[in-house]
Amino acid sequence: HKIMVGGPKKLYFDPQVVMGAVGDIIHFEFSGKNHTVTESSYDKPCDKFEGGLDNTGKFEFTIKDKNPRWFFCKTGHHCGAGML
Repeated sequence: HKIMVGGPKKLYFDPQVVMGAVGDIIHFEFSGKNHTVTESSYDKPCDKFEGGLDNTGKFEFTIKDKNPRWFFCKTGHHCGAGML
């Protein structure tokens, strides 16, 4: 699975939802600067989840369990503008 993070004048993740299985690898690729992939929770989608992921560059994430995960961009107003 591949997720594009941002881009020129784009404040979203593409795709916004990935349904993966345990063991699948999610590739996060950044097409613009000044974006993050920061883990949050369902209840507080624009607040960093303590101990969660917080990356600013290309990386891979392996699904280790069946629990849903939420991510947002913590740069400026990006999360409030829909980048979650």
